[in-house]
Amino acid sequence: MAPARTMARARLAPAGIPAVALWLLCTLGLQGTQAGPPPAPPGLPAGADCLNSFTAGVPGFVLDTNASVSNGATFLESPTVRRGWDCVRACCTTQNCNLALVELQPDRGEDAIAACFLINCLYEQNFVCKFAPREGFINYLTREVYRSYRQLRTQGFGGSGIPKAWAGIDLKVQPQEPLVLKDVENTDWRLLRGDTDVRVERKDPNQVELWGLKEGTYLFQLTVTSSDHPEDTANVTVTVLSTKQTEDYCLASNKVGRCRGSFPRWYYDPTEQICKSFVYGGCLGNKNNYLREEECILACRG
Repeated sequence: MAPARTMARARLAPAGIPAVALWLLCTLGLQGTQAGPPPAPPGLPAGADCLNSFTAGVPGFVLDTNASVSNGATFLESPTVRRGWDCVRACCTTQNCNLALVELQPDRGEDAIAACFLINCLYEQNFVCKFAPREGFINYLTREVYRSYRQLRTQGFGGSGIPKAWAGIDLKVQPQEPLVLKDVENTDWRLLRGDTDVRVERKDPNQVELWGLKEGTYLFQLTVTSSDHPEDTANVTVTVLSTKQTEDYCLASNKVGRCRGSFPRWYYDPTEQICKSFVYGGCLGNKNNYLREEECILACRG
């Protein structure tokens, strides 16, 4: 097995591994950080637009791997690179990567790194990574993800009138008439993007019905109707899966992955036509992998 892959597996293993194996660096929570990518080598490399979209963190904060993956964060890979800049470049060329975590070699500076970890900190458009202080790491993350984190830290969910289950969610669903969504009290739903033939109906105060959904993606804005939170809004994305997408999200066999973590997830079993629980290892899974049974049912059973 390649050294980088072995290292990745070790650092994501939850048992019998030193504390550093359960914590990977990120410094999103610090105020007044100077943003920017690591010092560039002579001659700006290809993909400058992507590289310039990253912001540098401050050394001394790590990612709580167990909590983050439990929330839906995804470990993508651990490429073998020599410098922090190369780790950012690897993140640029890796789909869904928004966080490049760098383990430093002791007393060697930022250009001597021991490992590079590529992470997706978003789940259903929500920032789901958790962090704590620890020395020996630095990180680089996309500015968009940084803003998401700062907004979450500033506003949180506790003071919002948007039901937590619907804040920034990205639903995958099968074609059906109608799509019934529950626990949406005190919210108005307005279509922002998608086929305008869709209709939003409300026959019960606690649920909405979406009629006319076709294959494709729809963006809805939720607005709180209660007087306690008159300005609160959130966006919800509804993707009606195509036949090809259904193969990926519902017909693929459940995949534990190569890492040795232990995270409860759900997958759809097309033979028995039900959603089942399984234990996800923490990396290199597939799209038939859901945090909640309800998500699995909506995506695959309709």
